[in-house]
Amino acid sequence: MKVKSYNRITNIRNGLLIIGAIALISLLFPTKKKPKFRYEIGSQWEYDDLYAPFDFSILKSVEQLEEEKQRIKKKKEWFFRRDRTIEHQNIAAVESVFERWQHNRALEDGALDSTSLVKVRSKVLALLQSSFEEGIIDWPDSVSSHPKMIRLIDSNAIRVIPSERFVEMRAVKSKLGAVLSSISPRVAEQLLPQIEPFIHPNIVFDAGATRRFLEARLKEVSTVSGKVRNHEKIIGKGELVTKDRYNKLYSYEKYFKEKVNEDNTGYYRFFGYLILTVLIFVILLLYLYYNFPQVYSKWKHVLFVLMWFVVFGYLVYTVERIPELNTYILPFCIVPIIVKNFFDTRLAIFIHVLLVLMVSYLSSFGYEFTFIEVLVGIVAILSTSETRQWSEFFKSIFLIVITGVLSYFALMLITGIAVNEIKWDFILWFLLNGMFLLLAYPLIPLLERVFGFTSSITLVELSDLNNPLLKDLSLKAPGTMQHSLQVGNIAEAAAKEVQANALLVKVGALYHDIGKMLHPEFFIENQKGDSPHSGLSPVESAKKIIEHVTEGVKMAKKAKLPSVLVDFIRTHHGTTRVEYFYQQSLSNEEMKDKVNESAFRYPGPKPETKEQTILMLVDSVEAASKSLTRPSDEDIDQLVNKIVAHKIELGQLENSHLTFNELNRVVETIKSLLKSIYHVRIKYPGQK
Repeated sequence: MKVKSYNRITNIRNGLLIIGAIALISLLFPTKKKPKFRYEIGSQWEYDDLYAPFDFSILKSVEQLEEEKQRIKKKKEWFFRRDRTIEHQNIAAVESVFERWQHNRALEDGALDSTSLVKVRSKVLALLQSSFEEGIIDWPDSVSSHPKMIRLIDSNAIRVIPSERFVEMRAVKSKLGAVLSSISPRVAEQLLPQIEPFIHPNIVFDAGATRRFLEARLKEVSTVSGKVRNHEKIIGKGELVTKDRYNKLYSYEKYFKEKVNEDNTGYYRFFGYLILTVLIFVILLLYLYYNFPQVYSKWKHVLFVLMWFVVFGYLVYTVERIPELNTYILPFCIVPIIVKNFFDTRLAIFIHVLLVLMVSYLSSFGYEFTFIEVLVGIVAILSTSETRQWSEFFKSIFLIVITGVLSYFALMLITGIAVNEIKWDFILWFLLNGMFLLLAYPLIPLLERVFGFTSSITLVELSDLNNPLLKDLSLKAPGTMQHSLQVGNIAEAAAKEVQANALLVKVGALYHDIGKMLHPEFFIENQKGDSPHSGLSPVESAKKIIEHVTEGVKMAKKAKLPSVLVDFIRTHHGTTRVEYFYQQSLSNEEMKDKVNESAFRYPGPKPETKEQTILMLVDSVEAASKSLTRPSDEDIDQLVNKIVAHKIELGQLENSHLTFNELNRVVETIKSLLKSIYHVRIKYPGQK
């Protein structure tokens, strides 16, 4: 019973798988340090009292900044520019209109003579001159309501002037029409359309200056609303996260990132996470190496174990970046449930604990998360006995959810939060978690096919005596079938005694002798008359006996039995000899020196797992016990001890992972069951 040594290829292959898993997970390493807490307005502060480790300014929230900017935009300053050039150009243009009139005598009816034309010209120019002096303003279309004050740019000087001091364009045109109409409607009708096109506002809207001034005002908006001094309390344990406290926490987190992540500390942080990840995977690999050789020796099994770390690492990374989700929704317990189904409790809890430790330092979770996930993982392993039974599986999920809810509730009370202040929506996340755990049921057969496992669901199906192989065995070799059933019952009880896979060894026992169907009459349990060995040489007889192992393997593969059951067929005799016929060949003095010992030896290999070892021992003991006639208690003890000692002496258990303590418990279980089968009674004084 020694630790198995592995060849270099196996070690290199597993090392490469580990490196690949670490490389994938390293993509999730946070290169910038951030405070390890979560918060939102209206929630309770679940952590210890938080004090400022340095001075920092309180940043305004996005809403506050937007509100201030909107106020500035509503009080927008409007810039206009006085254009002196327009004044001169417009007056000159109007004068040219009158000159053309005087020269062309445009009025046919002579209603306007030269003298009157001069007076009209004088009044019109005086009106325009005064309007330009006062300022003719033209409001842009974007102004829905005219502001009371505007900023006027005049000769590089800016003055704030009431907007009512300026005259609008429509008012100037109205006055102009009144002046012309006072002389003659005919004059107004003919002259006004020729003058109006040359009248333009000289107080012109300056969009560029208005925009630049607004942008400058917006830039001047302060992003801070106060200051937190070093050692000042930010928030206390159990206190409500108000808007003000939220701003302080947000500001602390932002300054923390800037202050702590200065220089090139990101590289050191990445290296730190890398060391932790390497330690976890090295510990995992060593655990498989020393305790689970059946996993370590197969690359698919190692890949199966590493897969969970990569998958849940990326799931946590994704959920943490979706504000609407909570990480408690992730069904971490699905890992120990599935691992236990394919292997055992020890490996399941070991993988679960390492997985929770890894995602804890990759995320912003605190102690509460680690505690709860480890606790519910233990409950999942203890409560999940048979995933093939829906009632038991639902019961396990119920216990997992209840444990998660109660532990979370208890931790909230420990932090000092009152019951009426606890946010009960966390129950929803645990309920969703329980629903996702139902995925374990369909995942088991899927993973079974992908990674070459054998689940309890498949084993139960294969244990059906109506299975074609077992049905043929019962018809062709009924004695062997009875022997297999008896071995299965004893092996199952022995496996339970040492926490081995009882169902697996029982089903393995049903199929371990299927090769005897080829020539059932050569095996004593199926013989009814003379033995067919009487006409064969010892070598030929040994060949017929050994053949049931090699032919059994062929039959099993043809029937597509799982490889784990094929291994029971290969190993149930190990590399022992067919001792009876070997000794028979040695008894012939003439042939004694020519005996080839290998012709009498089973091909093996020797059993490696606990289940294979138990089957070998029970198979040998049950077969040998048939030779006992009304055995006593001592007879059975001597028989079992003799067979087990002989197996150890032959080195058949040297690769087994059954400890000496477990071996003793298996032996005692075998003895107890054989005694009950043969109805051994205690001898009372005076009994013969």
